[in-house]
Amino acid sequence: MNINLKDLGLMSFPEASVRWNKEKTYVFQQYKKYPHKFLEGSTAEVGNGKKNFYIITREGMEHLMKQTEKEADKGMWLVRRQENWVVNFEQRVDSELEARNLITEKIASETNESRFKVSFDQYQTNPIKTRVVLKGNVIYTYEKNKKK
Repeated sequence: MNINLKDLGLMSFPEASVRWNKEKTYVFQQYKKYPHKFLEGSTAEVGNGKKNFYIITREGMEHLMKQTEKEADKGMWLVRRQENWVVNFEQRVDSELEARNLITEKIASETNESRFKVSFDQYQTNPIKTRVVLKGNVIYTYEKNKKK
């Protein structure tokens, strides 16, 4: 039998915390305080010595959080259009892909162009913030918010 590790959805505790929109030590704190809340066999300590770290499966996170990552992300991505530093459009979506698609659609409608390429510029990583600058002072941005 051949096991594909990608199928397990393995992630570190900090990564899992952030992906489910929690502070990055959340899963570790839960693990230390309430180990009985974790799905048996869904976590492991990896390493040898002082630099050990913990991993959890996607199924284990869904069990712990009582929701999928997609459910946790519902409405967490905020898309904005600004002109001359004034926000004149704002909409929440459920994923980064939906945010990019919405911006692309808005630009196509605004410019009356059907064939163009949009270059997304990520200017902040934690939290993720990305922008597209159009002619003049028009900027589209999207970001993943911690709170709805």
